[in-house]
Amino acid sequence: AYVKVQDGCFLPCSYCIIPQVRPEVWSRPVAEIADEVRRLADAGYREVVLTGVHLGLFGHDRPREERVDLAGLVERLIGVRDGFRIRLSSLEVNEVSERLLAVMAAHPDRVCPHLHIPLQSGSPSVLRRMRRRASKGYFFDRCERVQELLPLPALSTDAMVGFPGETEEDFEAT
Repeated sequence: AYVKVQDGCFLPCSYCIIPQVRPEVWSRPVAEIADEVRRLADAGYREVVLTGVHLGLFGHDRPREERVDLAGLVERLIGVRDGFRIRLSSLEVNEVSERLLAVMAAHPDRVCPHLHIPLQSGSPSVLRRMRRRASKGYFFDRCERVQELLPLPALSTDAMVGFPGETEEDFEAT
């Protein structure tokens, strides 16, 4: 079952229209999400996929004293009941935090060791034109960290080819 927990994005990636059409970032209340996940688990769903337009921004729209980040949400949902596991949809590489990885590592039977982390391009010049916030080197460093902390992790990614101005050399870098 898919559970939308977040919507909106304000990041300026040059290829994306979402910040123009959904610039307001919002996160569902944790209690509301927990109720939905409990109902789904009670109905027999064995896996719940947490989704959002920019999932890593979960909680950032809340006042600091009420803020629960994605790692905190996952921790709380683990406690809802037994018998189901949690999977995360796409996350930006700089949002794969040590805290999130620690939660995943502490609950390997409850949180799928799968992360979808979009790279978009292996070319530094294309990444700059895309206005991406992380370098290829940082991307691979974080992926190595995932491999260090999680048993048998699955990593998947997105890569765009044919970005305006992409050369053969840029393509080969990807």
